[in-house]
Amino acid sequence: MKITDVRIRLIPHGTRLRAIASVIFEDAFVVHDIKYLVGESGPYIVMPSRKMNDGSAKDIAHPINNLMRSHLLEKISEAYESKLVE
Repeated sequence: MKITDVRIRLIPHGTRLRAIASVIFEDAFVVHDIKYLVGESGPYIVMPSRKMNDGSAKDIAHPINNLMRSHLLEKISEAYESKLVE
């Protein structure tokens, strides 16, 4: 599945959350509100979720395998770095 665009909204530094991403797939499908965070082990993403009645969170949309998660992280990281130099 081809990622055709990544749009980044920067978040002011002060927390691990650095940006919110919207990712467009195949110019036909978009996933909004993917959180881009930087922790002690490096950058990672958190997929959009909703709170359940028991207080837990359940992903609304998410990669099925680690290969796709890595691909998403790579593309979002590239877009984040590009946005920083604008």
